[in-house]
Amino acid sequence: SFGTRFNTFECYHGVGHGLLTYLGYDLPKTINECKKIEAYEARSFCFSGAFMENIVTGLGHGAGNIHATAWLKNDDPLFPCNAVDKSLQVQFTCYQMQTSWMMKIYGNDYKKVADECLNVPGNMAPYCFQSLGRDVSAFSKHDNEKILEICSLAKDKTNFDYCIAGALNVIVDFWGVNVGDRANQLCKI
Repeated sequence: SFGTRFNTFECYHGVGHGLLTYLGYDLPKTINECKKIEAYEARSFCFSGAFMENIVTGLGHGAGNIHATAWLKNDDPLFPCNAVDKSLQVQFTCYQMQTSWMMKIYGNDYKKVADECLNVPGNMAPYCFQSLGRDVSAFSKHDNEKILEICSLAKDKTNFDYCIAGALNVIVDFWGVNVGDRANQLCKI
């Protein structure tokens, strides 16, 4: 028992990071290992760790320079989401991380990333915008006006709401006790 959902997330998310590294950045094999976790939510957390490890390693922030991934492409902002397991759970978890790679490809151009999110396949756009909200919240150091400006690129209420939810997740989960009233201020705006 971890006491909080966030602590449970951190544990299984860390398992995903570790599995991908341990399995030599074999993303399909890691996905299959995460699928062995019985609890649906914990399985999603594992997938998210694997997809994040893939991207942070591709961005050069992995554990040392001995780690490399073949599961990112500089000319395909949707890869690996468009090439891995097509189950709903894997897909939405992949797109919840993908804008961090898109930001690299598009040189931190939020408009281009938002346009890409509007064109992702199926019903994955909200999850892509959730990822964008997470990124803009972190990159802007939780600047509510910047978050609203970028999330407004979502074009519709559902995608906007997911974008704001992604930003709020970063504010609440990673700012901890120092969050003050920032999350409430964002919601009120």
